[in-house]
Amino acid sequence: MANQPDSHSEIPDAMLEIPTDWLMPGLDLEAVRQVQRPDSTATLTSERLSLAGLELVVERRWLREPYWRQIKQAISRG
Repeated sequence: MANQPDSHSEIPDAMLEIPTDWLMPGLDLEAVRQVQRPDSTATLTSERLSLAGLELVVERRWLREPYWRQIKQAISRG
């Protein structure tokens, strides 16, 4: 008898990388982490903000206005 995989393991994590040039100056990584699910990760380097998890939150106030539309489209298209 074959083992059935755990249904949670079949759901892929979402990943999003946002270049730092797109972010508002002074974005606080702790503020980003506070709005994410506990099972999500958020890292901020000099090059990008990286988010990973089952559900990701991106707040408009984190992004420079010209890039909000691109992020919104990328997220809705998957």
